Amino acid sequence: MTETVLAPARSTAVSKKVLFPLLLVPMFLGGVDSTLFNSIAYDLPVLTDSWRLWFIDGYTIALASSVVLGSRLGARLGPGVTLATGLFVFALAGASPALLDSATTWTASRFIQGFGYALIVSSVASVIGGLHE
Repeated sequence: MTETVLAPARSTAVSKKVLFPLLLVPMFLGGVDSTLFNSIAYDLPVLTDSWRLWFIDGYTIALASSVVLGSRLGARLGPGVTLATGLFVFALAGASPALLDSATTWTASRFIQGFGYALIVSSVASVIGGLHE
């Protein structure tokens, strides 16, 4: 009687040592973006003083008010889909001021960018929490 020995299946899962630093990159970019735009807001000619405050604070307001929504979307759709959506929204809203020329649209893009970052934060927290299971 012959016996067939199967080779152990290769794991396609990403190593924790690789995944953890990759997850920290979007978190770092969000922090840099928050700090960078706050620093250059005073040099932007499109913004008046009142719009400048909304431009700076809109990101934080949208982020703080959308984290719970992002967590709920992550639970429903999965953290991978939520992370990809958040990265797409964050990047698109970050690039949109290059194409827009009014204070209203710049401020709206900051609100949208804050929402995208809320999706990123909630999904990264979910994935990091799942790494230790």
